[in-house]
Amino acid sequence: MAVNTEKIKLNKFGIRKTVNIRATFGLLEKLDELDVTLLELQDTEGMDYIDVRKNGLKSARLKMAFVQSAFELKDEEVETIKNNVDPEQFGEAFEYVTLRMRGVTDENYNVLVAEAEREQKELEAEDTDPKEDLVE
Repeated sequence: MAVNTEKIKLNKFGIRKTVNIRATFGLLEKLDELDVTLLELQDTEGMDYIDVRKNGLKSARLKMAFVQSAFELKDEEVETIKNNVDPEQFGEAFEYVTLRMRGVTDENYNVLVAEAEREQKELEAEDTDPKEDLVE
């Protein structure tokens, strides 16, 4: 059985490059391990502020190390990402490439993003319900 190969664009990281990624068991296992670790780091209940910040920093470094390893990026390309991409954009790019590694197509990704934006707008609309502003 052949291993699926995904063509993934890295332009969301600020790099003009398309890479072929073989979605092997080993790569997906590393991605799953990273997901579990990131979820554990997000559990900040009862933590001091400094520990929460340390977890955030560790999460960012783990994501960057995974991206560098999976896409075989040179140190210069990693520096380009660090110096040209804001944290929100990096998070979106990381989500994009990890979903693509798992076989989500660009079209499906765009649908997911549109749905998430629609849900966010609905939540914001609920938060600013004009009925709440009425005075009795």
